[in-house]
Amino acid sequence: MLSVLFPVFCLSQNIDDVARVSSSYSGTVFEKATQKPIVGARIIITNTETDTKVATVSSGNEGVYYFSMQTFTNIKVQVTMSGFKKGERTFTKNDLKEYGKRLPTIYLDTAFRIDFTPAAPVRQSKEDFVVNKLESVNLLPLPAAYDLLFYLNPGLRGKDSLMSNDKIILPKMPRISNDEKRQNKNLFLSDRAKDKNTQNQLRDSIDKLIHVLSDDISKYKIKYDGVSMGDLRQLREYMRMDLQDYKSHISKTSKLKAEEIIQLTNTIAVAQEAMLALRRIGDKDYEQLKALWEDLSSLLLSSRYMLFSKLEINGSTETAAGLVNSTKQSSGPANYEEGISFGIPVISVAAGENAGPDFDQDEVGVFGFLIWSETMISTNKPDLADPAKRYLVRYFPPALRGNTKTYKLCSGPANVAIGNLTRARYGIEIYDTWDKKYVEPLYDTFETSEAFTNSAYSNFLISDFKDIKYILIKLK
Repeated sequence: MLSVLFPVFCLSQNIDDVARVSSSYSGTVFEKATQKPIVGARIIITNTETDTKVATVSSGNEGVYYFSMQTFTNIKVQVTMSGFKKGERTFTKNDLKEYGKRLPTIYLDTAFRIDFTPAAPVRQSKEDFVVNKLESVNLLPLPAAYDLLFYLNPGLRGKDSLMSNDKIILPKMPRISNDEKRQNKNLFLSDRAKDKNTQNQLRDSIDKLIHVLSDDISKYKIKYDGVSMGDLRQLREYMRMDLQDYKSHISKTSKLKAEEIIQLTNTIAVAQEAMLALRRIGDKDYEQLKALWEDLSSLLLSSRYMLFSKLEINGSTETAAGLVNSTKQSSGPANYEEGISFGIPVISVAAGENAGPDFDQDEVGVFGFLIWSETMISTNKPDLADPAKRYLVRYFPPALRGNTKTYKLCSGPANVAIGNLTRARYGIEIYDTWDKKYVEPLYDTFETSEAFTNSAYSNFLISDFKDIKYILIKLK
């Protein structure tokens, strides 16, 4: 892939040189299970550089505690409370600078077991039943997961509803070693971080592409082959507006997401400049730009690509805002061939509106990839962890298919590969080390957004990764 490198000049003040005398801080202590504040918890703050105690305080009303420090330093906050497990968090100087005077909430688990009486079985629609069963084995409810469940349980096809406690055959999920969990946790924390240098590079790459897209292409006397000048101008304008809108969110962009956006914006800029230099734009060039923008719009949490596609297909003069409103009203289910359906959420709104997703939420997750086909398993042995260490899995933005330098190799034993993915659409490449050849998945692309938008999977970002969410990839 052609790339454009930009020098980044950034002046920053060294945190170690910042003198803060008697700085005051506050934080909160909550119970993890109930999300309620804990009053009377004992909090010990320790200077981790000198291993000396800074303060010992208690949480008051609403679980709030306060303390002061004479020296700006790295600290450790330990919280104890009768009936709860001890909680602990460390904060570097960078953390303290980022959080300001208010530290993040520390959640305590109960030290005793709480037994819940299981609910009585209830009748469920086939859709709810299947989604709940997939959740029980941490499979994301993507088309391949439905295919597998119906393959293992052909009797489901003819049923409209089932009892919640009905037994079906479920695939056996492979176990992840503790060492691998730790490695992926470190990678997750690194990718989730907000790196200022990367954010500056992102700002530069977006500014450059906005400049390229703002150029009046009519002066170049371009020859159009299979594409209209109006369609290209509209595409460029929508893309420029997308990037302009996103600029205000750069400071909230995780390191991994910033790197993904930089890669796509640089590729788009190079493609645009090449077209203008050749004074010729063909239908393949136009489709390449559309594909790159489609991938980019997923990362920008934008609806504009969808709006542009509707305008292009319908040839309608309907406004973008009108299309968004109609989309919101018709957010019905998308039917899969097995009769299962679930709603497709609208993740953003029209240009210029501030409503939409929370950009402060984490946009990085740990996912496992499971490879399967009918020849690998039977209804008597639905074990996806066998054979071990057979497949190598790489993922990439679909528009960059063929540019292997952009592919990211997943890690993991057996046919599980752990990847730290942003909310986006990805292509996948699978190499069979037994047969020494590449194998084709049934679906060319997959989306990770289901893990972010489906409430049943909202806990996938747990800190210790006890549960890995699996994306099932079916082979042809």
